[in-house]
Formats: sequence, structure tokens, C-alpha cells
Amino acid sequence: MKTSLFAAAAAALLAASPIVQPHPGDFGPLEGDPAPAAVRQIAEDAATAPIPTEDEVASVLAGPLAEHPGTAHVSVRDAVTGEELYGQNQDAGVAPASALKLLTAATALRTLGSERQFRTRTVLVDPARSAVHTQPQPASTWQPAAPAQPAPAATAQPAPAATTQPQPSSWTPQPTPSSTWQPQPSSSWAPSSSSWTPSPSSTWQPSPSPSGTPSPTPTQSPVPTPEPTPSPSDAPAPSPTPEPSKSAEPSKSAEPSKSGEPSQSPSSASPSEGESDGEGVPPSSSPKPSGPKQLVLVGGGDVMLGTGASDASRVDGRAGLATLAEQTVKGLEEQGVTGEVELSLDLRLYAGDGVNPGWSEGLLEEGYISRVQPLATFGGRPQAGTAEERVADPAQFAAQRFQSMLKEEIAESGADLQLQVREDIPQTTVPREMVEEADSVGEVRSAPVREQVDYMLAHSDNQLAEALARNAAYAVGRVPDHHGAAGLMTDVAADLGVDTGGMDLKDACGLSGQDRISASALTGVLAASAEMPLLSAALEGLPKPGSDSTLSERLVGTAAEEVTAAKTGTLLESVSLTGRVVTPRGRVLVFSVVLSGIDSQVGEARAATDRAVVALAQL
Repeated sequence: MKTSLFAAAAAALLAASPIVQPHPGDFGPLEGDPAPAAVRQIAEDAATAPIPTEDEVASVLAGPLAEHPGTAHVSVRDAVTGEELYGQNQDAGVAPASALKLLTAATALRTLGSERQFRTRTVLVDPARSAVHTQPQPASTWQPAAPAQPAPAATAQPAPAATTQPQPSSWTPQPTPSSTWQPQPSSSWAPSSSSWTPSPSSTWQPSPSPSGTPSPTPTQSPVPTPEPTPSPSDAPAPSPTPEPSKSAEPSKSAEPSKSGEPSQSPSSASPSEGESDGEGVPPSSSPKPSGPKQLVLVGGGDVMLGTGASDASRVDGRAGLATLAEQTVKGLEEQGVTGEVELSLDLRLYAGDGVNPGWSEGLLEEGYISRVQPLATFGGRPQAGTAEERVADPAQFAAQRFQSMLKEEIAESGADLQLQVREDIPQTTVPREMVEEADSVGEVRSAPVREQVDYMLAHSDNQLAEALARNAAYAVGRVPDHHGAAGLMTDVAADLGVDTGGMDLKDACGLSGQDRISASALTGVLAASAEMPLLSAALEGLPKPGSDSTLSERLVGTAAEEVTAAKTGTLLESVSLTGRVVTPRGRVLVFSVVLSGIDSQVGEARAATDRAVVALAQL
């Protein structure tokens, strides 16, 4: 049965800016030139190339899918019109494995914008100013920060900051004729549906402006409605946490080990699966601290930190801990700080303990994923490289490395500082608000969301997928845990015009064998990405045969090699291949082939999905 996304999603596909302004103090401001609104993933001549008929598609797929393990779920759409040309069990919810990262990518881009950066910083605080600081506040205790308040409309003049009044954090979207981001009736963007209670200081209101583009705040510059980039916002970034190494999908053949897809699944039970007003100096009436000054390393959502100097040529290591240590020592000297200093952590950007109950212990032990925290190096690894094992506690590892570098920098610089080295870096007991309001002593910024999405898709990086989804959830006022992230992903799919019937997501990386999404929904996300400039990175980042990706050894030497880009997915019970292909006549198609219930026959299932894609490339 043929269906079309074009009419249902027309308004959403024309949207060219992210749906929210991230909270002040948590995400870095936009920098550089905005991505061109004219960029399209589908060449103009593809719109006039002949569209294959349903019979033609069914005919070429009959042979390749004649023999395969498990049950086939297939959807093929025209990328220009969104029309579904062929379907086989396409509407049934199925475990997509790492193909789910396509929706994660669309969610991050749609919510945060393509150029947003996450920042990791250090701040100096004084526990003497804390009303309650006797018991450490665990990382799982999350309280929403005071978010940014979008101005009423793109054409309205921003009101002076001094007159801005706090507003409740729950809201009801009001549809307007020209709005390009209209939640479906089933969507619920209100934080009130979550288990947490917004604090009275929360001022964020994600009400869409008439144009669908958030209006600039007094310190922001307006972003033209047709542009796909988000409006500037002065805010620090959440830093995700690293997870045990390995890839995202278990496999018995062909895909790079530990790159993002597990080479073998542990067990069938598991998915086979604002501006600061000071430096934290107490007022004269406050008691003077008698102990060391407290320096806090604040996790801002960057799980791709490097252990050396910041490297502008890399995504993993764009922001380096060595650079942060150098900046921090200089910053302390500039502030006139001397004497004893001790380091603590703030990981309160995320909620929960970072371990999804849908992941088996084997996935953690074998390094396919690690505890998800807003601070990590190299996607939860101690060194760069997807073959590296992940560490059990990514944030603690990063903090220990930073402490060592800080000590070395103090010694080399001759600064009048004495760092009190701690065997385990504790969580700060200072209230979260104090940390958020404190000026940065040092600060490093991640690669933009667009580049992180490319990396995540190419290497199927589970840790990065989970962090991006939590960052997106936090940005819109959802609880930044696996529940909030999964719910947001479902709502983004609905708002893109995708049928979410049967969709039931448990995580953002696809490791959970309990995830459910249809093949038709996966092609729907790709069709939306093909038409919406802001989501272009979701298609640009798709692995290509023979490239440094999970397709490095697949489809090479076939008719599909030069005309296909696709996201792989592998669990012991499910294998998928989802992407785009250009026919010999120049038409661009998007496809998803998922084989479920394969009973660990990973090699045979991959061979069948590859044959199907090669056949589509010869339509």
C-alpha cells in the first residue's frame, strides 16, 4: 500500500531552525557561519528522474529476499515525494538495532541545531555560601536549570532583561497557522508528565513563535526564518559520559570490532542486541572558608573529550583536558587565587545512574556501552580509537586525568597554587545553582552537533548516541535520562510527520532488544531528512561502502558501492540496513531492510540485506 509523508509533513519539512533555545550556562553559543538553507540532499535532477513502480521494486527484491533467516520488514520510499513505493511487514514494530541512531541524529539536529557545541568548564565555588553541604549530592539528583526564555516572536523586539518575569516550566503548545513545529495530539512536551518537579526559578518556555523559529533573547541576534541554524544562545554544554568500549551492534562477521556495533552479543536476554555575577566569592558577611578553595569540573554533555590538547582536526578530542588544565591555571592566577585548591565534580546535568535497565551486564562488561554521564573522554574510552575498551566510570576517569594535568600545569607554570590530590574525585556538595551561575575559570568546547552526528553514524558510537539524546532532552525541559530521551525521540518523529504507531523506544543507541520501531518509520525519518536542511547531517553522516565506518567491508565491489550510504544495525536477534540509494536512472530512494528473529544467524542476515540493497541499486 502506498503512503505519502509529503502532505502530512509539509510544514515540518520547511522548518529551518531548531525548536528550542538551550538553557543558559549549559550549551555554548553558536559560532561561525550558519549552514546554508539552500543545501539539499537530493539533487534537482533527481526530482525529474523516473520513479520506480511498486511492481518493479517488488520484482527486484523477490530474489534477494527469497532466502533469509527470520522475518523480513522492508520499506522503500521515494526520497523526493516521501511516497512509499514498496512495503513488506513495514508497519510492524521491530528491534532496529543501531538503525535507531538515525532517529537519534534527527532528534539532536532538530532540537539543538547543527552548530551547537557542548562545553566543559571549571568554576571556583565557596562551600561556605552553601546552605546545605554536609551530604554529597549524587549525580542522579537532577534539577532543571533556569532555561532560556525565547522571545515572543521573531519580529518582536526583545524586552529588557531586567523586566523578564519567570514563567512556569510546563506549557501547552498553541498551534498557529504559520508554525512549522506543531506537536501531534499524542505528543506531550510538558515536563509535567515527567517524574520531576520543576523548580520555581525555571523560566524556560518553548512556545513556538508564529514562524516556528524561536525568537532571539536580548543578547541574541535574530536568525532568519529560512535558515536551518539555531539562534545564538550563551550557554554551557552538557557533557555525556563514556561507556565500556566496543561498538553498538553485536556481530559475528564483517563490521569493525568495537566501533559501535557489538561483534558478538552477550546473551539472548540482552539486546543481541546566564551570565555570572561573580566568581563564587562569598559576600563580606559570609564566613571565610578555612579549607582549600574548591574548583569544580563541570560536565557539560561532551563525551568526546580528548586527554591531550584540544585538536581542531578531530571530533574525538576537539576539546582537550590538557588545554582546559592550562586555561584553568591561568584563570586562577588572573583572579589572584593562591594557596590550596581541591577538585570536585558536577555531573548533575543528567538524571539517573546512567545505566539503562534494558542493557545486559554483558554489554557493559564487554564495552559496547558504559555508564552514561555528561563527562567522558573519547566516547567513554581512555584513548582515541573505536577499538579501545571503554572504562567503567568515564567521568571519574576524565576527572582523574584532569587532576593529573592540572598538577603538572601548576608545577610547570610556577603558579602559587597547591593542588590537594584526591584518590577519588567527589561530587561537589555546592548547590547546582551556584555552579551554574559561577563564571568559567577555564572552558573548552566540543565539535558541533553536526560533526558529532556524523561520527556517531559512521562508527555507530553508542555512548555518543546516548549523550546526544540526553542533551536534547535537557534542552527542551525533559528529564535527561533514558526515559526522557526516548520520549523526546518519539515526539520528534511524530512532528516530522512519521507514523509512530507501534513505536516503543527504550534507549537512543539501539542496544536494547526491547526497542520497537517500524521499517516504514525509519524510511520516514530519512525522507524528512532529505527535505529538511537542518537535518542534512543525518544523511551526510551515513556510512559509505569501503569508508572508515561500519560499512568498511560491505557492498564493496558491487553495483551499490558508489551509489549507496546506509546505517548498519546488528543484534543477535535482529539485523538491519537503512539508508539511501541512487538508481541507474537517477532517482533517489530511501530504504530500510530489517530481519528480526534471526536466532544469531548474523552473517546470513547481513548477506541478505546486502543483496537487497544491491538489487535496489540496479532498478
